[in-house]
Amino acid sequence: MLDSLTSRLRITGVLPKPAGVTATLSQELTRSSISSEDRADLARKGFYLATNGQLVSNRGEIVVQTKRGVFYTLRFGDVAPGAEGSTSDGNRYLFIMVDFDPSSAETPGLAAEGGDKARLLRVRFAPWYYIIAADTFKDIRLGRTDLIARAGVGP
Repeated sequence: MLDSLTSRLRITGVLPKPAGVTATLSQELTRSSISSEDRADLARKGFYLATNGQLVSNRGEIVVQTKRGVFYTLRFGDVAPGAEGSTSDGNRYLFIMVDFDPSSAETPGLAAEGGDKARLLRVRFAPWYYIIAADTFKDIRLGRTDLIARAGVGP
């Protein structure tokens, strides 16, 4: 699933996150640890801190788990202004977070690899907002008709 998803994920640009957001991503993200300016930057891109400190996005999210116990959370935000080399006005901000749960790895050996991989990926993804192509967002995101069956129509 992850290979299929990432092969369709066309990144058209990157922008740096505020230093406070980047620093906080190595710890638990909480409302009190991010300045009001950093929260405003998140909100301009479609990302918000809930009252419990959880980061949420205005266009949904996808969580993908690997056999090593690494979880990728892809959060989709607002439409990004025209990025360099962009061919569509509907490109979106993407916020990538990585978590790790050793108990969800297929084997203890894979869990050990997963912990190391998650640490490296946090460092890689923490400083950046990614901008993905509009067609990528449409391909990945499920629509209402994908989630709801009409009355009398079975799967």
